[in-house]
Amino acid sequence: MVTTTKYGKEVSPAIQKSPLPIAKNEYGLPFPVGADPIRPFFHKITGLKKILNGVHQIIGTTRGERVMLPNFGCNLKPYVFQPLDEITFNEIRREVLESITLYAPGVKILKLGVFEDSQYSPTGGHGLIVKLLLQLKDEEDLIIETEVKIA
Repeated sequence: MVTTTKYGKEVSPAIQKSPLPIAKNEYGLPFPVGADPIRPFFHKITGLKKILNGVHQIIGTTRGERVMLPNFGCNLKPYVFQPLDEITFNEIRREVLESITLYAPGVKILKLGVFEDSQYSPTGGHGLIVKLLLQLKDEEDLIIETEVKIA
């Protein structure tokens, strides 16, 4: 005969399978690391700041730049010296939409604009500005506007 000992109170099945979802915060590192003057070393970010950092990181990274994720990012640097016509805009749009869809599935792009950067970069070259109007798929009321500079 096998006996088992129980400690504490037994939890009812209604409480064990609660219909309410448990909210989990997802944390990440800021991009670029160490850019915050108050906390220059590693610290965690969450929420909207994490999502915006992720979008900036996707657009600002060239494919093949990350060793373990060779398809991560967008190939936007070759377009810096191209004329900003309809063909170039459609190629940039395709790159951004593919990358955001693949690596930021919780974000929906409402508007996408590509503009020439009127200021010269520190290296003396031209640049592009990618302006995005984003909507989070979980929170449809929240619409965010952001821009990423490519030099």
